[in-house]
Amino acid sequence: MSDLINTELIQRIREIWESSRQQAIRSVNSAHVCANWLISKQIIQAEQGGEQRAEYGKALIVSISKTLTEEYGSGFSVSALKYMRLFFQTYPLLLTKSHALRDQLDKLNQSEWKTGLLHPHLSWTHYRTLLKVERQTARDFYEIETIRS
Repeated sequence: MSDLINTELIQRIREIWESSRQQAIRSVNSAHVCANWLISKQIIQAEQGGEQRAEYGKALIVSISKTLTEEYGSGFSVSALKYMRLFFQTYPLLLTKSHALRDQLDKLNQSEWKTGLLHPHLSWTHYRTLLKVERQTARDFYEIETIRS
């Protein structure tokens, strides 16, 4: 009896621990995605304020990259910042549900959630991969399939 109780107890503890770990991962992933979207929004707004957009945009990204890479490392390379910029351009409405509680986001079922909006199961790596898909309909398809898997 004691072994059975201990086995069941251990199993319940494992389930709690694993569930909390998965929730923590989703929270960190969502925070990372939100931060990159907000950063990209700032870059786009700064670029649109420049007079010679193409040249200004290129110089701005290089300057931001240099400063932030010294401070934070490779997450702010020119390439990473270009992906962030493309991210905002591709998903301009991503944070429409940003003020929803995390539990509400987690409970969204397929019929309530729409492509192009923040989903707690999509990490920055998922979005970077999706950005490589040029056609919107194909990207939407892969976005849905990624969430389902």
